[in-house]
Amino acid sequence: MSIIVIVMIVGTGFCLAWARPYYFVILYCLLGCSYDSFAITSFLNEHLKYYSFFMQLILAIAFVRAMIHFYYRKKIAGEKGIILWLTLFNVGIIFSTILFSIVGAGGYNVALQSIYNLASFSGIATIIWISYNDIPGLKMVFKKLMIVQIILSLLIIYLPVMGINGLEFINGKNYLDSEEYNYRVVTLFNVKELLRNKYYFNKTAQFHNANAVGFYGGVFAFIYICDFLKLRKNQILSSLLGIAVGILIWMHNGIRGVMIGIIAALMYGLISKKKIGEKIVYIYMLICVCMGALVLLPTVRNIMAYMVVGRNAKAVQERVDLLVAALEFLKSNFWLGNGGLLGNLVAEGIDPHQLPARIAVLFGVPMGVLTIIILYVVPIVYYIRAKRVTIYSLGLIFIIWMVSITNNYTCIVLFWLCFAEAFNEILWGQKEG
Repeated sequence: MSIIVIVMIVGTGFCLAWARPYYFVILYCLLGCSYDSFAITSFLNEHLKYYSFFMQLILAIAFVRAMIHFYYRKKIAGEKGIILWLTLFNVGIIFSTILFSIVGAGGYNVALQSIYNLASFSGIATIIWISYNDIPGLKMVFKKLMIVQIILSLLIIYLPVMGINGLEFINGKNYLDSEEYNYRVVTLFNVKELLRNKYYFNKTAQFHNANAVGFYGGVFAFIYICDFLKLRKNQILSSLLGIAVGILIWMHNGIRGVMIGIIAALMYGLISKKKIGEKIVYIYMLICVCMGALVLLPTVRNIMAYMVVGRNAKAVQERVDLLVAALEFLKSNFWLGNGGLLGNLVAEGIDPHQLPARIAVLFGVPMGVLTIIILYVVPIVYYIRAKRVTIYSLGLIFIIWMVSITNNYTCIVLFWLCFAEAFNEILWGQKEG
């Protein structure tokens, strides 16, 4: 029975990859990605050994089909540039993988490793998503994906508390060799424990680690914050519910970068449309409110202490040590890294949490520099040229910036879809203008 289900998933995936590649990205995120659907993919891999590879191969097919669609359709100003940068990134990954196998005695099947590296590290999802931004309702498709992932997370996290263990087979912690995950869940009575210990709850849900839970929860909350800011009567209640659910899921890990990105975007939105004099007044008001809250409200002080991590904190020191190890590794592996063999690096204690450094040790310093350009420089250039910048677009960029400098991709599909959504918002603004 399991084999029949897997064959149906793979068959459906192949059809979607050619007919509607953007829907295959959704399917891949929910049922085929080793990060965004880690537990489900692990479960299916147990029944069909090469299930992951088939899904990664189909993702490559979806990429080819999307490029064909993009080539023939009418372009919006600025689209070609971002597609070119991301394609160059993909080519660099393949080039590094192939060349390392030749000069570095990689000892792996080049074709299989190339497909794996593209699926695990490249921006294929972004290219597919932007290539189909001429499809009405693409933004809503992303929102529905988030709803499905969040509902599944809620069920996996809270059902065991009620004695229902029917979804334990897709709980990520059951496929990990780690004792750091537990069955504690957030309630109204223990929520403050997060401020004392980030790892107090530490859930994986269907993902590969707890940071993914925080990433999905934070992005979900942000989507509904943007809906709430539109102040449409028919959306207010659903928006408040979405924000509450997103924050609830986020608290099962409490990844700081996501919330810092959201706060930065909201502060920008508060003052961006004001005149210079009003901006100064608003900035002073914000400072006064923040200072007053810090002085008068103990809970706010606790929250700020949680968000601002000291340089002597264990998590900071561990990241610094990993970065130092990465820089030492790059002295003798400058051009090609290690050909994308992540498992080998982790085994050697070389696993930097800063995304440009991670890409550099995998594929060489030139690829690390290219990552910096694509993630941190290109968006700024586009924002400078944009006719309008929305909180939705800017917030998603801020979120992935913060995630990328503390936790790499965290979830490869969500990361690149946030990037794509941010750019589609800019590009649609150009078209409307």
